[in-house]
Amino acid sequence: MQIKITGIKRYKDRHGKWRNYHRKTGARLSDDLQVAAAEAVELNEKAKRAASQPPMGTVADLIATYKASSDFTRLKDRTRRDYLYYLRWYEDNFGDLYPSDIDREFVIDLRESFSDRPRTADLYVAMLSTLMGFALDRPSRFNVKENPAAGVKKIARGQHYKAWPESLYQAAIDAAYPELRNAIILAACTGQRRGDLIKLTRAHIRGDMLEVLTSKAGTRAMIPIHKDLQRMIDNLPAGQMMLAVNRQGRAWTGDNLTHEIGALLTKMQVKGYSLHGLRRLAANRLVEAGMTGHEIKAIIGWSTLQMVDEYTGEAQQNVVVMNAAKKIKKAGKVSNRGKKGV
Repeated sequence: MQIKITGIKRYKDRHGKWRNYHRKTGARLSDDLQVAAAEAVELNEKAKRAASQPPMGTVADLIATYKASSDFTRLKDRTRRDYLYYLRWYEDNFGDLYPSDIDREFVIDLRESFSDRPRTADLYVAMLSTLMGFALDRPSRFNVKENPAAGVKKIARGQHYKAWPESLYQAAIDAAYPELRNAIILAACTGQRRGDLIKLTRAHIRGDMLEVLTSKAGTRAMIPIHKDLQRMIDNLPAGQMMLAVNRQGRAWTGDNLTHEIGALLTKMQVKGYSLHGLRRLAANRLVEAGMTGHEIKAIIGWSTLQMVDEYTGEAQQNVVVMNAAKKIKKAGKVSNRGKKGV
């Protein structure tokens, strides 16, 4: 009696002995049926893997190579999740292209196709720049001689993350329920990214400072405790370790905190502001307090002075203008006193 097993072709040779072959490839398998079945499964899996591999040197191959590299795997979990969204989009839309065919005009056209969503446009260009930079380091595989996405101007201009004015901060504090109010105070007084903000505990307190190892840059932030924050900490329940918790008494998730702040602002009929704008408010307060760029960098935990300028450029300009106005006013008073003495 002949036994049929999926993936295996069996027949008797002229000596009456059963021979086993892999049906798809024709490869000779073991005469032992159990061993042959295992070999057939392995060959089927190998065929599936080969079929799923993108053609060598294409954008799809570039994406697969990048995802398997330490450049990608060493990223923080949240960053990897964000990257995967954009990588899937590039693979679905341009996977069959070759990186060497992507030029500056392609990048600009891509950016302009999202011009109605400036922040999104900038993120797609940034992801492409990362990919092309990765390809540039592997010329024998991807034949890329330059990164056409490097240095492409952003079009968002930071309007998605406007700094909260002090008046909005105070109004939100008054309107928020207690747990959300604490989270807003913590954000405005520490300037930390959402992922670090929701993890802050009493263990981070060092006297009149908060010490934080930032998750994205891996830098140490030493944050003076603002009077609003100290008052908030003093009023926390004795057994509460987290500096900010949700209504259920548990640590906030990033998405939930963003949603609740968005809902509060909608209820207040305020548009154009987000949780991240509190980070800008914190940085602007330091500028207005007369802190230098290096001091702000150390307090917030930024890795470069460029980040300080990006977040506080407008506030720095305002301080310069105000100081200039004071000097002009003072000079005018001195001049007037001189005239009276003549």
